Amino acid sequence: MENELEYEQDYGLAVKNGLIVGAIFGVFAILLYVIQESLLANGMLGIVLILVNLIVLGILGVRYRKAVGGYLSFGDAYKAIFVMVLVCILVSTVFQILLHQVIDPSLGERLTQIGVENAEAMMRRFGAPEDQIQESLQAAREQNNYSIGAQLMGVLYVGVIGNAVITLILAAIAKKKPEEEY
Repeated sequence: MENELEYEQDYGLAVKNGLIVGAIFGVFAILLYVIQESLLANGMLGIVLILVNLIVLGILGVRYRKAVGGYLSFGDAYKAIFVMVLVCILVSTVFQILLHQVIDPSLGERLTQIGVENAEAMMRRFGAPEDQIQESLQAAREQNNYSIGAQLMGVLYVGVIGNAVITLILAAIAKKKPEEEY
């Protein structure tokens, strides 16, 4: 019974960390929107933000281990970090939904247009055939990646499936076995 209570408190820390990181990334997205909305469609910035997020979550995983006594099995690290990352994704998705559905409902259309223009420039740079370019651009224009349904599907794919893989790496970083006595 005591262990169950201990784990509830530990997962509370994971939830708290996930809430904080998710809110920070959500507020950052809103700041990018205010500064220059086209930054939200910048692929390189997206990659940098993913890397920063992974580094922050790795650091928080190690801090979590220290907070629970300095030792953490791989399984316990995996569970705690999975919760942390999932909460982070859910919170940042709430911010995204607010941004795209409440603050500026036409933002998705503008970002889609920027994305289409960027994709066209890249395909032309790589010498793609014109018919393939036009077919790809038409498909991109018809896709609404910023609807609530699309964003929630993103949570499913990124939050559950992608999270499972990323969490393996982060749990391997956070785990630490106690040194055995001889």
